[in-house]
Amino acid sequence: MNKSFLNKNSFKTVLLCLIAVLGTTSCLDMETGITLKRSGKVETRITYRLSSEAAEFGRGFGADEPWPFPLTEKDFRFRSVSFPGTEVKHYRTGSESDGSEWIRVDLESKSIKDLASYMDFDLSLESDGKTGRMEFNLPSPVSLGESDEILTESLIRSAGETRFIFSFRPPSKPADCGIGRLDGRDAVLEITLSDLLSSEDRTRWTVLW
Repeated sequence: MNKSFLNKNSFKTVLLCLIAVLGTTSCLDMETGITLKRSGKVETRITYRLSSEAAEFGRGFGADEPWPFPLTEKDFRFRSVSFPGTEVKHYRTGSESDGSEWIRVDLESKSIKDLASYMDFDLSLESDGKTGRMEFNLPSPVSLGESDEILTESLIRSAGETRFIFSFRPPSKPADCGIGRLDGRDAVLEITLSDLLSSEDRTRWTVLW
């Protein structure tokens, strides 16, 4: 089974799960940090933080791990078989004193293209070795279709402070990151789920260096 991460085909399924989760909690953060090496190789760290309510909700599915998303170690390693250009280096889970739980996964890819295939991201790269351009198109309600307007509206009302946080570190210091912000050697984009769903167009993030 080939599970996807936030592409247009899997996004609706994720939204349906989120509506149920966010009905009891708004604490759900998803962070993706991507580092592009001069050799072209890519290191990625994915961190998911869920409230205790969200974790308990996931356990109701009877899965090996307490989350209703493709986040188990088995899922990640299975994708490495399907997309051999990316390897799972580390997989860890843990909990905080407040009952919240986290998953942290470290990946190593041979290229941005391999990472994009592995995660099913709309991610592209242009570089001459010294300067470059990374472009990332996030999913949007446009991909859900007009028939799912009620689904989108319901999720916007319950999304709360659910956030997607992306950071990208190019081989040299970034010069511009459009709608994001620069933080030292990293370009950072932080967007709430409600903002993402309210956008009429796809959110396009461009980083130049």
